[in-house]
Amino acid sequence: MTDNYEIHITVHASDLHKLKTLANVENWTTSCIDGDDALPHDTYGYLTTHRTNLQLAILDMQKMAGMVRGMDIKVLREKIEHVIFDRRES
Repeated sequence: MTDNYEIHITVHASDLHKLKTLANVENWTTSCIDGDDALPHDTYGYLTTHRTNLQLAILDMQKMAGMVRGMDIKVLREKIEHVIFDRRES
């Protein structure tokens, strides 16, 4: 089984539109979630990507977070999750 690491960078939802081009160029996705349990109640914007190597995941997260900060956008959270199992049905 291949390792899967899901990387998230959290920003204020109002800043997400400024990051869509950067996310697209860097092959990250964008989304909004209302009510993240780990943060005060609000709507947050997320940049997300996946990697199969932990060291690469860490480097890519640091690179993207640095680019976001370089655009004068506050990074609220950086997180890497080791995905063990993820089944989705529609």
